[in-house]
Amino acid sequence: MKWAGEKVRDLAKAQGFSIASLAESIGVSRKAVNDWTRGQIPKGNHLMALARLLNINPEELFNIGEKFDISIPVHRTRGNAKVTEDRSQEAFNLAKDYYSFFLNDSALPVVPVIRETDKSDENARNIARILRKMTSVQNGEPLKKKHVFSLLKDLGIKIVIKKFPESLKVYAFYTRILAHRVVFVNRDTNFLDLNFALLHEAVHAVRDETFKGRLYDKKEEDFCDLVANYVQFPDEYVQFVANNISDLRVGQAINILKSFAEKNGHALHGIVKRIYNQFPSKEPINPHGADTNLKKEFYSIGDYLMAFENAEEYVTYLKEISPLFLESLVKQVENLTYRRLGELLDIESSLDAADLKDEFLKLRKEM
Repeated sequence: MKWAGEKVRDLAKAQGFSIASLAESIGVSRKAVNDWTRGQIPKGNHLMALARLLNINPEELFNIGEKFDISIPVHRTRGNAKVTEDRSQEAFNLAKDYYSFFLNDSALPVVPVIRETDKSDENARNIARILRKMTSVQNGEPLKKKHVFSLLKDLGIKIVIKKFPESLKVYAFYTRILAHRVVFVNRDTNFLDLNFALLHEAVHAVRDETFKGRLYDKKEEDFCDLVANYVQFPDEYVQFVANNISDLRVGQAINILKSFAEKNGHALHGIVKRIYNQFPSKEPINPHGADTNLKKEFYSIGDYLMAFENAEEYVTYLKEISPLFLESLVKQVENLTYRRLGELLDIESSLDAADLKDEFLKLRKEM
């Protein structure tokens, strides 16, 4: 995306504004407006004021090239599904629908970047230690959903819950929209799968400066898996779980594993993988059937979010899951129609969207 400052002068002239009157109406100096016409991008609040004054959408002041302003999300798929150009395009189209929303959101936090390119096990552990230090979790404890949500907030990641096309075959994907870090999560993703999916995409986010613009790279995906596993399951926890299933029959071991999974909110597959990577001499356990049955006892993230009884409860849930996305919504809520708000939140009922807008407007007044 490239700022088209010459459009400011042309539109102002066409609507009868001089540089001086434009500056006075917005509350800035003539020099500031002249700087805008020569290539300097206005600050977010000035950009919005300028667009309102000229009666245009802010994006009309840019020469927009969406394909360059949205990174192409081509990350890990579910099961044996392959990454294809069609699936990448579906993810891109989903992200593109949020382009103008994030274009109007100027709030960009200073976010950490890890530029290490070495994909060794040692480096994966080092990155995992950095990410774990950012959380409030105790040493040796697995990350629960509250820790994961908090970590993504600290990494400057906005989480967007959205119904994915069935053919997309992903739990979540990371993409950059303009300079915003965004993780889209399939609303059908079960909570037991959510932590690892979010951690995997968080690793992509902190490494995005290094791997920006690359197409699908299996080695990079495997490395992000490795880091995410170390973040979610530290060695102490793996050792503790392994000790508890040592010398047990398979059925007994799976029951113990299920109890840990239920308590700490994670799937069986990840912890089993960590145990047998750390202790390769142990007899392998296939947790697939037990994982499938256990997930029936847990909500999907979409069901969890939509189980609200009123707008206030929904906002409370959204604040827990994605406080940065909520903040962006609240800042722009006055300019969002019920329909657009419903689209952004993946809510079909206009009545629910109306109630939520009222709730967001209350929060707007408090800011």
